Amino acid sequence: MKKEENPKRAKGIMRKNNKDSQRLSQEMETIAEIGRIISSTLNIDEVYERFAQEAKKLIEFDRIAINIINQKENTLIIPYVWGTAVADFDSKTVIPFIGSATEEVFKTRSSLIIQTEDENELITRFPVYFPYFQAGLRSAMFIPLISQDEVIGSLALHSKKSNAYPDRDLKLAESIGYQIAGAIANAQLFLEHKQAEEALQKSEESARRLAQDNAIVAEVGRIISSTLEIDRVYELFAEEVRKVIPFDRISITVIDHEKGAFHNAYILGPDIPGRRLMEVVSLAGSFTEEIMRRRSSQLIQTEDEDEVAGRFPKLLPFWQRGFRSLMAVPLISQDQVIGVLHIYLLRSQAYKEADVRLAESIGYQIAGAIANAQLFLEHKRAQEALRESEWRFRVAAESASDLIWEWDIGKGEVIWFGNIDETLGYQSGEFPRTKEAWVNIIHPEDRERVMKAFDRHLKNRERYFQEYRVLRKDGTVAYWIGSGTAVHDQEGKPYRMVGSVTDITGRKKMEEELLRSKKLESIGFLSGGIAHDFNNLLTGIMGNISLARLSFHPGDKTLTYLENAENLCVRASELTKKLLTFSKGGTPIKKTVFIGDFLKETVRMPLSGSNVRCELNIPEDLWPVEIDEGQMRQVIYNIVINAREAMPGGGTINIVAENITHGPADRHSSKDGKYVRVSIKDHGVGIPQENLEKIFDPYFSTKEMGSQKGMGLGLAISHSIVKNHGGFITAESIVEKGSTFHVYLPASAREFVPEKEVAKKPLPTKGRVLVMDDDQVVRYIAEKFLKHLGYEVELAEDGKEAVGRFKKAQESKQPFDIVILDLIVPGGIGGKEVLKKLLEISPEIKAIAASGFSNDPILADFKRYGFKGVLAKPF
Repeated sequence: MKKEENPKRAKGIMRKNNKDSQRLSQEMETIAEIGRIISSTLNIDEVYERFAQEAKKLIEFDRIAINIINQKENTLIIPYVWGTAVADFDSKTVIPFIGSATEEVFKTRSSLIIQTEDENELITRFPVYFPYFQAGLRSAMFIPLISQDEVIGSLALHSKKSNAYPDRDLKLAESIGYQIAGAIANAQLFLEHKQAEEALQKSEESARRLAQDNAIVAEVGRIISSTLEIDRVYELFAEEVRKVIPFDRISITVIDHEKGAFHNAYILGPDIPGRRLMEVVSLAGSFTEEIMRRRSSQLIQTEDEDEVAGRFPKLLPFWQRGFRSLMAVPLISQDQVIGVLHIYLLRSQAYKEADVRLAESIGYQIAGAIANAQLFLEHKRAQEALRESEWRFRVAAESASDLIWEWDIGKGEVIWFGNIDETLGYQSGEFPRTKEAWVNIIHPEDRERVMKAFDRHLKNRERYFQEYRVLRKDGTVAYWIGSGTAVHDQEGKPYRMVGSVTDITGRKKMEEELLRSKKLESIGFLSGGIAHDFNNLLTGIMGNISLARLSFHPGDKTLTYLENAENLCVRASELTKKLLTFSKGGTPIKKTVFIGDFLKETVRMPLSGSNVRCELNIPEDLWPVEIDEGQMRQVIYNIVINAREAMPGGGTINIVAENITHGPADRHSSKDGKYVRVSIKDHGVGIPQENLEKIFDPYFSTKEMGSQKGMGLGLAISHSIVKNHGGFITAESIVEKGSTFHVYLPASAREFVPEKEVAKKPLPTKGRVLVMDDDQVVRYIAEKFLKHLGYEVELAEDGKEAVGRFKKAQESKQPFDIVILDLIVPGGIGGKEVLKKLLEISPEIKAIAASGFSNDPILADFKRYGFKGVLAKPF
């Protein structure tokens, strides 16, 4: 019996190997594509959509969803859903976290399968999941999404079938889950590839053993087993059978158990309708099925047509063709009937039991030959599939954004699938393929942590997943996320490790830029509030100084002190302007200018009296720009001052303006388009590389506290101003060579028209003025000065009082000629809202906006809101 089992076992192994190889190839392609999709865009909605399409190729599901945990709110958000609709569980829906399947996944940090028809069980365990049950979904897998060792949500796959998901689907879903939160599935695919290779090697050994066994027992059927070409076997076999058993027709039927059908693989003799060569016939009710079921030979020899029709109706076509004797012998391999040998003769009662026994002996031989031939064919197909699988894997790995690696622990050799040399800045083949080379490129500060995690995985099989820095050949730093899985032998010892690394340097730079923006935003909110209160205080101080000056005669020495104090207040107001730059109240008041004239005028002051000169290169065809001249003057001033300080021994600053067009490849520009670039270059001490990326950070400064050189906020302020203008600023520097700052300003579509000087008219000295301000000191100063100038003045503390006084003045036929409205009144109605009410009463009213700080764009476009002018504090 052992001789019969070997061909069958080898055949089964090779068939399984062939299917596994094909399935493995498909899965590797799909999961590699998922990895490529995830790393190709920051648009998470696009990632979800394309990832779901790829996942469908691996796992059947009727609904797929991503669930994200909000631990603060104890809720779940469903950012993406595809498939069967579930009431109250659509995309973007917020649902309770407590009682959900995701909560279970969160607690256990492992996957969860729900497959039940018991409604009560479902309500008891996961009440939140009940609507899915009502929607007809009977099976679900919930896979944890883990990022930086924290469960952030789950991947949910649902099916309307009961018990739809076996363990294999769960493993595939977990692989996909790892792709969403990281990228380690490629390593698992490579591991399966190696396992398939080992299985193929075992199958080849089985095939060789089977061939050796057949060689021993095949002397009787030497001719039959002399070749693995099955068609040649059939021909030689038929010739040999004819020598010992006469026949008019002989055929070999091969059974396809999976499809429940059979076909004639070989025929020698007359054709029979419905039984032609390779014609597929259903097993159900056939004579072949009868032989397969009985697992024994049948001898039919009769002249009675009715007997044939009653016992074997499927054989009537043969009887009608004239055949009166039939032998059917089961072909058994590895304890399974793989086919039937049919021998027909036109004469009746032609065969004896001895012929049947001889046919069975020949059938045994032909069954082995068929098994060998099939095994050989499947072996060839498996080899071809494996070669194609290896080719597909290599193409997928080398084209993927991740770098896949394999480490032979015994030899210490590392194979990289992907361009590791180019990634690290080496020439092709220059980077050593050893573990030591990989360890040496890890940043010294991260090396111990990474290696400990590596060793823990090898010893304890803990998950290896680390984020770390590596050093390129030129010394620059790249950020990688690495993962890996060890392959163990039968004794549990690791002998190989496979994994992947993802370069996240670009993402890190984006995170740093976002952090810098957040810092600027936070200091902006703080500085805005300080500036508002400080400007009110300065208004009171400057106003009182000015009132005091009115009390002294010209020539009085006290006036000198008051003038000094007033000048100090002006300097203090300049500080608040810098603080306002960080807040939304620093909205630029733009006008269209030719930047060349502006630069020539601006660079004079910071270089006045120094040993540094400036050379300007400004073409006449520069595009116009829209800028707040005051704010942009501060930008140029700050950069030029830094350039001057970088050359204490003197030198030349080169300023070049030029037209620049940016496309989608430029990472700095917020959008594509035309820019005017102003480049300011010095030849000074330069900026160290470790400081270059921090120079626009408001919390970073190389200037000592209390230094006469200022607060060190100049570049941070410049960054905010340029950003508020829709532009961006960059810097490049080489130590001891100098630095260059590039300021990019969006080109304006408006035409630049030089302003004409307008003769100023004398101010009127009579009229009625209404002043609204929440600060008592500001109201006091405004009242004193306006009355000094000859105006009648009324004061209002908030918007409600201002509207009331305005209405009363209108009704008494003594309307106000001017109203001055503070834009921000804490706890009350601000100037913008008050003006709307006043315009309803009197559309002709003349209103002035007063502000020390505003987060509305009124200062930049006051006419749009109905104001006739702006009065900036302090005044």
